[in-house]
Amino acid sequence: MDTRIRISLDEFKTFTTTEHKYPLSDYFDKFVDHLANDILNINTGAEFYKKLTRGQRILWSYSNLTGQIENGGINQFYWNYGSDYFEDVKDVMSIIKDTKFTSLIFKYQEKFLKSKELLINYKYLDKKEPELKLGQYDPNAEYVNYYGLWSNTFGGNDLDSYYYSNSKTLDQFIIDYINNNPEEFIK
Repeated sequence: MDTRIRISLDEFKTFTTTEHKYPLSDYFDKFVDHLANDILNINTGAEFYKKLTRGQRILWSYSNLTGQIENGGINQFYWNYGSDYFEDVKDVMSIIKDTKFTSLIFKYQEKFLKSKELLINYKYLDKKEPELKLGQYDPNAEYVNYYGLWSNTFGGNDLDSYYYSNSKTLDQFIIDYINNNPEEFIK
């Protein structure tokens, strides 16, 4: 199964992004967004994902990683995905020629792997939060902020700060990769 889009090389070369804060999102929309439902399918997504080209996986993984960082930091990425994307993130880092960002990512992955049991204990702790209706709050109830506990344990602020300060440069590495490897995205 070929998951690349069907456009000519000339069309590919004339593809431009719109002027906005996230030009990489135009590439995502053009080259992998149409695959999202298949990738995210709980029953068949993992198998479908393996059928993507290396370039599609790099664009998907980088967009996923940075989207999570933008939304809630590197902790959110690992909280939501665990080690599911480790190999793909390593592949993305081979494209990004920013040694500081790459070093921070690998440092964080190592920290995560060493403490994976701690994550499992925090994420699936037996203690149940009280059941409340939307908008209700019980000041006497014991709430457990598992994500907060985990986040404080693992840190990640240095990576998040570096990403926020350098996101356009980091995105450009991926854009350059796409532009230099059209065969990964078109047929």
